[in-house]
Parts: sequence; structure tokens; C-alpha cells
Amino acid sequence: MINEKKYEKMTKSEGKKLKKLREIIKEAKIPAKQLDKNLLIATFNIREFGAKKRENFAINALAEICSNFDVIAIQELRSNLGDLKRMLAVMGPYWKVVFNDPAGAPKDKGNDERFAYIYDNRVMRFTGMAAELLISDDFLGTAGVPKTDMSVPWRTPYMVSLRAGTFDFMLLTVHIQWNKKGGIKARTKEIEMITNWVGKRYNDAKLYDPDIFVLGDFNIPGLKSETFKALQQHGLTVPNKLRQFKTNLKKDAHYDQIAYYAENTDCEIGKAGVIDFYPAFFTANMSESEYEKMTYQLSDHMPLWVEFKINETGLDQFIKQ
Repeated sequence: MINEKKYEKMTKSEGKKLKKLREIIKEAKIPAKQLDKNLLIATFNIREFGAKKRENFAINALAEICSNFDVIAIQELRSNLGDLKRMLAVMGPYWKVVFNDPAGAPKDKGNDERFAYIYDNRVMRFTGMAAELLISDDFLGTAGVPKTDMSVPWRTPYMVSLRAGTFDFMLLTVHIQWNKKGGIKARTKEIEMITNWVGKRYNDAKLYDPDIFVLGDFNIPGLKSETFKALQQHGLTVPNKLRQFKTNLKKDAHYDQIAYYAENTDCEIGKAGVIDFYPAFFTANMSESEYEKMTYQLSDHMPLWVEFKINETGLDQFIKQ
């Protein structure tokens, strides 16, 4: 599908960096979009997206990355949507977005963050359901009295329903707390709360659609961590092809993940990967401050993506429901 981008103005040097990024994307061998045959899903934590206005080259680069997929779940989107609108303008008129409200104020637990789904409107449609998950841990105490010390996810997970061709599905994105004080234990509890909720809804057939993909920044340090076990303990599966990819820019953690119910969604896992934009915008001799500054232009996470080769028809989904 041809969609000529309308880039924001750049210097010649910045243009060369964008050209290098294109080469990196080409080397990633992301499959072509094929309606009713495959679904290209990505998750991308764009560092403090909207907290401070980004330079033109960064908006162009983010648009270049995101336009390779059918749908992208975005984390760390802030209350100011100016940079998101700029990125969508570069990507072109076919790209649409669904987003929720920010969670908390800056420097509070929610850190003024919201979620967004960016999708190619030539490939899919928003089908009407968008919801924040109201999850609490032991919300009701004795005699049905609400507890004042209950634990809830720091950022409210966000779920939407979409249709690509004849395939109806749902996406649920999260950004699990970092919380140095609580550490792995706190992250594990939050992940377990969310996956337990999804598992119960799935098993009780109360989900809007049985084909659900759970994705986002889980802040999982490694595959042997309790956090990764919590992600899968209620039936969700992370495709084996995704497990090899470390998703932070320093390549020492499996923070970002994409999981689904393999026994329910009739599909084959195609290609998968990350887009490692580091060589285009970072250099080995950068100072720590220069490195940090650039991560606030691009990100300190790489986008994780996977191709689902869908075998289901609309009738298959109707029978399952």
C-alpha cells in the first residue's frame, strides 16, 4: 500500500539519519500487509511522548517506524497530544487513533500517562468498544466495606475492539509500574491482577470478543522472572519467536511483550522482531547526557512486533462466541 508521508522540515544531516533508519527497517524484513491473511501488531513505549515538544526529525522517525504495522499500542503518551497529532499528520490521512484519559498527575503513580492505539484505517476499523479495566485487589473488605488500602494498577489498562477484514479481535495494553521500592514483587502483583482479570473474563465468556491480545510495557527484566510467569499463569501465551528479543535500547531486559490465547485464536506466528533504531541516531562515543537527550527524542524502548497469520473467518468467530 502506497502512502506518501509529509515529513516535517529537517536538516540534511537529519535526513541522512532518517535514510539510515529506513535501511534498518528494510533489514528487519517486516512482512507486507495482506488483508484477511495477516495482522501486524506492534507495541511501543515512546518515552514521555507529549511531555515536551519533540524536534521535527524525531516526529518523522517515529512516523517512519509506526507506519510499518497495522496497529500499534502506544505507552507513555502524556496528556498533551500535540506530538501525537504531528506524527499522525506525517503518517498520512489513513491513520486513525483511539486513546484514553491520563492516569494521575505528573510525578504521581500514574505519571500523567495515557494509552493510544494507532491503526491503519485501510486495513481495519474500530468496532465500538473502548474501555478502561477497573481492577482492584480485594476491593471489598469485611461486611462489604471498601478497603482504603487497596492496590490497583498504576495506569488503568486500556482495551479496544477492532476488525481487520473478517477478523474481529481485541487489544489490551498496559504499562506496569517501575517502582524501585516495591521491586519485582510489586510488578508481579500488578501483572497477576491484570492477567487474572482477563483470564476470568475469558473463561466466563464475558469478553466482547474471544480473540484478545495483551501487550505493552510489562517491565519484565527477564524470562525467568516472576513477572514473566505472572503474565502467562492464567492462560496467555507469549509466542516463542518473541522471547528472544530484549526490547529496551540497552538490550538487557524483556520489558515489552505481546501475549494471546493460542488455543482460541486460529493463527500461525509469522515473523517477529524489534526495530533497533540505535545505529541511526546514537553513536558509541556519545556522552551519557547526549544519550539520555536522544532517548527523549526517540525512546529508550524499541518497538516489538509480530505477524499473526490469521486462519479464522468471520463465521469461525461467530461459532466460538
